[in-house]
Amino acid sequence: MRPTKEFITRITKEAGKNILTHFGKISVKYTKKNEGDVVTQADLDSEKILVNAIKKEYPGQGIISEESEDYNTDSEYVWVIDPLDGTRNFSTNTPFFGVIVGVMKNKEMIMSCIYLPYMDEIYYAEKGKGAYLNDQKIRCSEKEKINSSYGIVNTSKNIDLIDKLKRKYADQGMWTTIIICGALTFSYVSSGRRDWQITKNSSLWDIAPGVLLCEEAGCKVTFTDGSKFDPFKKGNLIIANKNIHEQILNISKETKD
Repeated sequence: MRPTKEFITRITKEAGKNILTHFGKISVKYTKKNEGDVVTQADLDSEKILVNAIKKEYPGQGIISEESEDYNTDSEYVWVIDPLDGTRNFSTNTPFFGVIVGVMKNKEMIMSCIYLPYMDEIYYAEKGKGAYLNDQKIRCSEKEKINSSYGIVNTSKNIDLIDKLKRKYADQGMWTTIIICGALTFSYVSSGRRDWQITKNSSLWDIAPGVLLCEEAGCKVTFTDGSKFDPFKKGNLIIANKNIHEQILNISKETKD
């Protein structure tokens, strides 16, 4: 059975509201790969809310979540979950965090929902049906020139393309912000608050739902070599309207200094 908009938005918001009750009150429960990869009780509570709701409403459908083992991933429909994106921000009382939930059908993302609890903003997209913020349709930026654009970066890793853009355009008025929270960066690009984004295609739950949101808002999304986005392929991504995307892609293809 195909999941509904009403269900995915309801459980995403429910999980986010629960997270907000913990904000400023709890600390890191444990770390994973390194000191920056942290987990709090809010992550675990959010995941429990989402997973339990999905298994009750759509038993047998698959689930891929950041905080637990994969479940029934050969199913036609597979849910992709980041129960608390931006945990390090959350754990340091910084309000840049959110809940990301997506649905894949036969390995293609068809629905996505992002909730930013602190701002009480819920974003929803469905393949071929557009992108929405609090039930109002949204479109990406219409900015035409990168030299006066405002970009956002969702990685602390070194990406040569970002350095190239700064060297070429920073003195002409281009601004770039780094915020390590895909829930926020994808939301801001899809709604036109930022003109473009560069990020790593790191984990399925971090990136694929946000890519659908941006595509449905009118953004073009490719790898930095111009190849089509593939949620199962690693690499750096360019996300922008068609005008700025072409300009960034041209810079990406230039020979290194």
